[in-house]
Amino acid sequence: MDEFREEPSKYIWRWTQWSWVCVGVGVLIVLMGVTSGGSVIPWIIGGLAMAVIGGVAFGFVPRASLNQPKRPMTPGARRKSARDSTRK
Repeated sequence: MDEFREEPSKYIWRWTQWSWVCVGVGVLIVLMGVTSGGSVIPWIIGGLAMAVIGGVAFGFVPRASLNQPKRPMTPGARRKSARDSTRK
C-alpha cells in the first residue's frame, strides 16, 4: 500500500521583532483599558487578540531564509556601495 508522505513545510515559526511589537501593542491596549475606568473586558479581549493574532502571523518566516551562508561582496558591489555612500 502506498503511504502518503507529507512534504515538509516551507515556513517555520519563530519569535521575530514584529511578533514582539504585536505583543507590546497588545499589552498597551490592555493597560489603556485598565486605566480608562470603564469596562475592562473588551480591552482585554482586544489586547489578547492583537498579541496572539499579530504575534503568530508575523512569526512565520520562510525556512529557506534561515541559516544561509554569508557571502563576501563582489568587487562590483563594493564599488557601487562606496559610490552610493559618497553621494549622501
